[in-house]
Amino acid sequence: MVGTNLGTYLSPYLLATLGNLFGNNTSKFSIIIAGVLMLVLAVFYFFIRNIFKQANEVGELQN
Repeated sequence: MVGTNLGTYLSPYLLATLGNLFGNNTSKFSIIIAGVLMLVLAVFYFFIRNIFKQANEVGELQN
């Protein structure tokens, strides 16, 4: 719960900072950045999940 509330609070500030950094403060740019970050997190999640899945399968084979 706390993480969700912090993300909701900090997201506009982070997106505004990225917009200023790239010199583009339009709402379209903010939505694109948010989408790209979501895709990066999804790829990271599936990558980590596969690593742990393989580690668990190896552990089960050794037992």
